Amino acid sequence: EIRVDASIDYGNGDIQAFSGELLRQGDTVLDLLENLERREGIALEKRNFPGLGIFIEAIHGVHNTNNSYWQFWVNGEYAQIGAGQYGLKDGDKVLWKRTSEF
Repeated sequence: EIRVDASIDYGNGDIQAFSGELLRQGDTVLDLLENLERREGIALEKRNFPGLGIFIEAIHGVHNTNNSYWQFWVNGEYAQIGAGQYGLKDGDKVLWKRTSEF
């Protein structure tokens, strides 16, 4: 088992934080988000792109736009791979943010 912290920044000043989320060794950032969906009722809208993986379209009703979309960082570093490929380690801090930043 591993524990990670997660935050969701909706880009409008609204931020949700979840500390000490319990996951299994080998779980990914996507697994973390899906756990929050099941346990906390945070609705996800996802699209599968074969060969690329899952793309997050919306979190809790906040959708991507033409110039702002959902991105994630782990331990302050912008992720270079998809959420379904990014394996988490004990103590990681994950931030999902709707932004146009890189």
